[in-house]
Amino acid sequence: MEIIDPIVEVEKYDGIKIMKNIERAMRNCYRTEGSITDDSYKRLLAKSINSGHGSVMEHEKITVRFISDIRCI
Repeated sequence: MEIIDPIVEVEKYDGIKIMKNIERAMRNCYRTEGSITDDSYKRLLAKSINSGHGSVMEHEKITVRFISDIRCI
């Protein structure tokens, strides 16, 4: 039996862009789009996470690939 080491691959992503997209989606729901600034996402997302409102994170994605393979010889 040959065991091949598992591989974890994370596709390239821009974390700042992801957080800004989440902020835009949240502010759209609450009609507060006019409150968006260059760094307003930081406070809004921190407040959201600390209050347990993590479902807003579903508006974006990061792709992670897990690969494992066991071959019998």
